[in-house]
Amino acid sequence: MRLSVEDPNIYTLPNTDNRFTHLATVRDRIRSFMVFVDDMEHKLYIEEITTGDLKTIDDDTEFDDLFKFCENKGLLQRWQRGHTNYLVEKSED
Repeated sequence: MRLSVEDPNIYTLPNTDNRFTHLATVRDRIRSFMVFVDDMEHKLYIEEITTGDLKTIDDDTEFDDLFKFCENKGLLQRWQRGHTNYLVEKSED
């Protein structure tokens, strides 16, 4: 999987009552993935952006590759400063 960073900005996701924070959007050749945290539940998510929705990544290897890419690019570390006890969550449908 060839990945690149599409949006490295940290910001509160709109219409979420300040609950979710965008950490990054990454993409492969044809798909985009959002990396975000739930500040109430203290969980980090990576999900595929589909037409108007987010989709759970079913393939564990793909999820791990995306997580490692984000970690290697420093997309998680720059946010983690000052934030402890957050879990990586592979959401279940």
